Amino acid sequence: MSAPPPDIAAALGALLGEPRADGRGKVFAILGSGTQIGASFVARQLSLQAKAQSLRCALIDTDFSQNSQFAAFHDPQMQAVHGALDGPYDASFGVMPYWRVSPLVVDDPQSAQAAFCGLYTVGDGRLVVTQFLWDRIQQGQQVHLAHSREYWTALRDHYDISFVDSPATSRSGAYQTLAEEVDGTVLVTSGQGDGATAGALSQIKQSGGRCAGVIFNSAQASPQYGDSA
Repeated sequence: MSAPPPDIAAALGALLGEPRADGRGKVFAILGSGTQIGASFVARQLSLQAKAQSLRCALIDTDFSQNSQFAAFHDPQMQAVHGALDGPYDASFGVMPYWRVSPLVVDDPQSAQAAFCGLYTVGDGRLVVTQFLWDRIQQGQQVHLAHSREYWTALRDHYDISFVDSPATSRSGAYQTLAEEVDGTVLVTSGQGDGATAGALSQIKQSGGRCAGVIFNSAQASPQYGDSA
Protein backbone atom coordinates (compact mmCIF):
# COMPACT_ATOMS: atom_id res chain seq x y z
CA MET A 1 0.00 0.00 0.00
CA SER A 2 1.44 3.34 -1.00
CA ALA A 3 1.76 6.37 1.27
CA PRO A 4 -1.30 8.62 1.68
CA PRO A 5 -1.73 11.19 -1.11
CA PRO A 6 -0.24 14.62 -0.26
CA ASP A 7 -3.66 16.29 -0.13
CA ILE A 8 -4.74 13.91 2.63
CA ALA A 9 -2.33 15.71 4.97
CA ALA A 10 -3.95 19.03 4.06
CA ALA A 11 -7.42 17.58 4.64
CA LEU A 12 -6.41 16.25 8.04
CA GLY A 13 -4.95 19.62 8.99
CA ALA A 14 -8.19 21.34 8.04
CA LEU A 15 -10.27 18.90 10.08
CA LEU A 16 -8.08 19.31 13.15
CA GLY A 17 -8.32 23.08 12.75
CA GLU A 18 -9.52 24.90 15.83
CA PRO A 19 -9.60 22.66 18.93
CA ARG A 20 -12.90 21.88 20.63
CA ALA A 21 -13.79 24.22 23.46
CA ASP A 22 -13.83 21.30 25.92
CA GLY A 23 -10.35 20.17 24.89
CA ARG A 24 -11.54 16.76 23.74
CA GLY A 25 -10.62 15.11 20.46
CA LYS A 26 -12.79 15.32 17.35
CA VAL A 27 -14.97 12.74 15.62
CA PHE A 28 -15.81 12.91 11.91
CA ALA A 29 -18.08 10.72 9.82
CA ILE A 30 -16.76 9.86 6.34
CA LEU A 31 -19.60 9.45 3.88
CA GLY A 32 -19.60 8.61 0.17
CA SER A 33 -22.01 10.40 -2.14
CA GLY A 34 -22.58 6.99 -3.73
CA THR A 35 -21.16 3.48 -3.90
CA GLN A 36 -17.77 2.79 -5.50
CA ILE A 37 -16.62 6.31 -4.52
CA GLY A 38 -13.87 5.09 -2.21
CA ALA A 39 -15.06 6.63 1.07
CA SER A 40 -13.58 3.70 3.03
CA PHE A 41 -10.25 4.28 1.29
CA VAL A 42 -10.32 7.97 2.22
CA ALA A 43 -11.24 7.19 5.85
CA ARG A 44 -8.33 4.80 6.05
CA GLN A 45 -5.87 7.24 4.49
CA LEU A 46 -6.91 10.00 6.90
CA SER A 47 -6.40 7.58 9.79
CA LEU A 48 -2.96 6.54 8.54
CA GLN A 49 -1.99 10.18 8.12
CA ALA A 50 -3.03 10.87 11.72
CA LYS A 51 -0.93 7.90 12.84
CA ALA A 52 2.03 9.23 10.83
CA GLN A 53 1.68 12.53 12.68
CA SER A 54 1.81 10.70 16.04
CA LEU A 55 -1.84 11.44 16.79
CA ARG A 56 -4.02 8.97 18.65
CA CYS A 57 -6.64 7.94 16.12
CA ALA A 58 -9.63 5.56 16.03
CA LEU A 59 -11.09 4.20 12.81
CA ILE A 60 -14.68 3.12 13.49
CA ASP A 61 -16.39 0.94 10.90
CA THR A 62 -20.20 1.15 11.04
CA ASP A 63 -20.70 -1.20 8.10
CA PHE A 64 -21.29 -4.23 10.31
CA SER A 65 -21.87 -6.59 7.40
CA GLN A 66 -18.51 -6.03 5.69
CA ASN A 67 -15.92 -5.12 8.35
CA SER A 68 -13.88 -3.73 5.43
CA GLN A 69 -11.54 -1.62 7.55
CA PHE A 70 -10.49 -4.55 9.71
CA ALA A 71 -10.11 -6.69 6.58
CA ALA A 72 -7.82 -4.07 5.07
CA PHE A 73 -5.51 -3.88 8.07
CA HIS A 74 -5.59 -7.66 8.47
CA ASP A 75 -4.07 -8.03 5.00
CA PRO A 76 -0.43 -9.23 5.26
CA GLN A 77 0.79 -6.49 2.90
CA MET A 78 -0.80 -3.81 5.07
CA GLN A 79 0.63 -5.32 8.24
CA ALA A 80 4.08 -5.41 6.69
CA VAL A 81 3.88 -1.65 6.16
CA HIS A 82 1.83 -0.40 9.10
CA GLY A 83 2.34 -3.06 11.76
CA ALA A 84 0.56 -6.12 13.09
CA LEU A 85 -2.88 -6.11 14.67
CA ASP A 86 -3.31 -6.79 18.37
CA GLY A 87 -6.65 -7.54 19.99
CA PRO A 88 -9.53 -7.69 20.28
CA TYR A 89 -9.94 -5.26 23.16
CA ASP A 90 -13.17 -3.82 24.57
CA ALA A 91 -14.47 -1.27 22.07
CA SER A 92 -17.28 0.03 24.32
CA PHE A 93 -15.18 2.25 26.65
CA GLY A 94 -17.50 1.35 29.49
CA VAL A 95 -20.62 3.03 28.05
CA MET A 96 -23.57 1.94 25.95
CA PRO A 97 -22.05 1.69 22.45
CA TYR A 98 -23.24 2.79 19.01
CA TRP A 99 -24.22 -0.75 17.99
CA ARG A 100 -27.25 -2.61 19.33
CA VAL A 101 -27.69 -6.33 19.09
CA SER A 102 -31.20 -7.57 19.80
CA PRO A 103 -32.85 -9.42 21.31
CA LEU A 104 -30.79 -9.68 24.48
CA VAL A 105 -31.99 -11.54 27.57
CA VAL A 106 -29.51 -10.37 30.20
CA ASP A 107 -29.43 -8.30 33.39
CA ASP A 108 -26.64 -6.02 32.15
CA PRO A 109 -27.26 -5.05 28.49
CA GLN A 110 -24.30 -2.67 28.40
CA SER A 111 -21.79 -5.41 29.16
CA ALA A 112 -23.59 -7.77 26.80
CA GLN A 113 -23.40 -5.28 23.92
CA ALA A 114 -19.67 -4.77 24.53
CA ALA A 115 -18.99 -8.40 23.65
CA PHE A 116 -20.03 -7.97 20.02
CA CYS A 117 -17.36 -5.55 18.80
CA GLY A 118 -13.59 -5.63 19.16
CA LEU A 119 -10.95 -2.92 19.06
CA TYR A 120 -7.58 -3.75 17.47
CA THR A 121 -4.38 -1.75 17.72
CA VAL A 122 -2.35 -1.27 14.53
CA GLY A 123 1.41 -1.41 14.90
CA ASP A 124 2.55 0.89 17.71
CA GLY A 125 -0.99 1.33 18.99
CA ARG A 126 -1.59 4.98 18.08
CA LEU A 127 -4.18 3.80 15.55
CA VAL A 128 -7.03 1.43 16.41
CA VAL A 129 -9.65 -0.15 14.15
CA THR A 130 -12.93 -1.88 15.00
CA GLN A 131 -14.29 -5.25 13.96
CA PHE A 132 -17.84 -6.41 14.52
CA LEU A 133 -17.60 -9.96 15.87
CA TRP A 134 -20.19 -11.83 13.85
CA ASP A 135 -19.17 -15.19 15.29
CA ARG A 136 -20.81 -14.12 18.56
CA ILE A 137 -24.18 -13.43 16.97
CA GLN A 138 -26.75 -16.14 17.65
CA GLN A 139 -29.63 -17.22 15.46
CA GLY A 140 -32.46 -14.70 15.62
CA GLN A 141 -30.30 -11.77 16.71
CA GLN A 142 -29.93 -8.61 14.63
CA VAL A 143 -27.66 -5.57 14.82
CA HIS A 144 -28.28 -1.93 14.02
CA LEU A 145 -26.69 1.48 14.54
CA ALA A 146 -28.05 3.49 17.48
CA HIS A 147 -27.73 6.95 18.97
CA SER A 148 -25.02 7.09 21.63
CA ARG A 149 -23.72 10.55 22.48
CA GLU A 150 -21.91 9.19 25.51
CA TYR A 151 -19.99 6.78 23.32
CA TRP A 152 -18.67 9.50 21.01
CA THR A 153 -17.79 11.60 24.08
CA ALA A 154 -15.82 8.68 25.49
CA LEU A 155 -14.06 8.27 22.16
CA ARG A 156 -13.07 11.96 22.21
CA ASP A 157 -11.59 11.43 25.67
CA HIS A 158 -9.33 8.64 24.38
CA TYR A 159 -8.30 9.82 20.89
CA ASP A 160 -7.14 13.05 19.27
CA ILE A 161 -9.24 12.39 16.19
CA SER A 162 -11.57 9.61 15.11
CA PHE A 163 -13.04 8.72 11.73
CA VAL A 164 -16.35 6.89 11.39
CA ASP A 165 -16.62 5.02 8.10
CA SER A 166 -20.30 5.24 7.20
CA PRO A 167 -22.01 3.33 4.35
CA ALA A 168 -23.10 5.45 1.38
CA THR A 169 -26.51 7.13 1.57
CA SER A 170 -27.81 4.81 -1.15
CA ARG A 171 -27.01 1.74 0.97
CA SER A 172 -27.89 2.80 4.51
CA GLY A 173 -29.44 5.49 6.66
CA ALA A 174 -26.59 5.26 9.18
CA TYR A 175 -25.50 8.82 8.39
CA GLN A 176 -28.82 10.07 9.80
CA THR A 177 -28.03 8.53 13.18
CA LEU A 178 -24.46 9.86 13.19
CA ALA A 179 -25.02 13.36 11.80
CA GLU A 180 -25.88 15.15 15.04
CA GLU A 181 -23.42 13.24 17.21
CA VAL A 182 -20.18 13.79 15.31
CA ASP A 183 -18.22 17.02 14.89
CA GLY A 184 -18.97 17.00 11.18
CA THR A 185 -19.43 14.81 8.13
CA VAL A 186 -16.83 14.69 5.37
CA LEU A 187 -18.45 13.94 2.02
CA VAL A 188 -16.39 11.93 -0.45
CA THR A 189 -17.25 12.31 -4.14
CA SER A 190 -15.67 11.32 -7.43
CA GLY A 191 -15.54 14.90 -8.68
CA GLN A 192 -16.82 13.66 -12.02
CA GLY A 193 -20.20 15.32 -11.98
CA ASP A 194 -22.10 12.64 -10.07
CA GLY A 195 -25.54 14.03 -9.36
CA ALA A 196 -25.66 12.42 -5.93
CA THR A 197 -23.31 14.98 -4.35
CA ALA A 198 -25.88 17.77 -3.96
CA GLY A 199 -28.43 15.28 -2.65
CA ALA A 200 -26.00 13.93 -0.07
CA LEU A 201 -25.15 17.44 1.13
CA SER A 202 -28.85 18.15 1.56
CA GLN A 203 -29.39 14.89 3.44
CA ILE A 204 -26.59 15.69 5.88
CA LYS A 205 -28.17 19.06 6.64
CA GLN A 206 -31.67 17.63 6.95
CA SER A 207 -30.35 15.08 9.46
CA GLY A 208 -29.16 17.90 11.73
CA GLY A 209 -25.48 17.57 10.86
CA ARG A 210 -22.97 19.78 9.15
CA CYS A 211 -20.66 19.12 6.24
CA ALA A 212 -17.08 19.52 7.42
CA GLY A 213 -15.72 19.40 3.88
CA VAL A 214 -15.83 17.62 0.55
CA ILE A 215 -13.00 15.38 -0.66
CA PHE A 216 -12.73 14.63 -4.37
CA ASN A 217 -11.31 11.14 -4.57
CA SER A 218 -9.58 10.28 -7.82
CA ALA A 219 -7.52 7.40 -6.38
CA GLN A 220 -8.33 3.87 -7.51
CA ALA A 221 -8.11 1.60 -4.47
CA SER A 222 -7.65 -2.14 -4.82
CA PRO A 223 -10.97 -4.04 -4.41
CA GLN A 224 -9.32 -6.35 -1.86
CA TYR A 225 -9.32 -3.50 0.62
CA GLY A 226 -13.10 -3.20 0.67
CA ASP A 227 -13.41 0.30 -0.75
CA SER A 228 -16.84 0.00 -2.28
CA ALA A 229 -18.77 1.66 0.54
